[in-house]
Amino acid sequence: MLTGLLKALDTGGMERIHRGALAVLKRTGLRIRGRFLLEALADAGCRVDFGEHRAWFKSDLVEKQIAAQRGRYRMVRSSSWSRLCLRAKSAYGPMSSPNAVSWRPSSLSARR
Repeated sequence: MLTGLLKALDTGGMERIHRGALAVLKRTGLRIRGRFLLEALADAGCRVDFGEHRAWFKSDLVEKQIAAQRGRYRMVRSSSWSRLCLRAKSAYGPMSSPNAVSWRPSSLSARR
């Protein structure tokens, strides 16, 4: 059995992916169906097209939200080697199962 930590990216690679994601959010934006969220993003200074349900994100706003959420989620291995779980800390405990979101790389799907 193999044990240990697999490091797929170095710090520079992770930084390039992060900068690329910021560029996509700023240049392409996201389609968001909820008017409440679009209004909140507009109030936060993001460019919003309410007719197209699209918002473009300022990099500093994204960085601020990442910093605010840091430590709230963590990746854990589930009982299956092919599944990664992202679990949120909650009032029920630091790693409560009802808040788990799993992702299976082989099927590219997410489920709660």
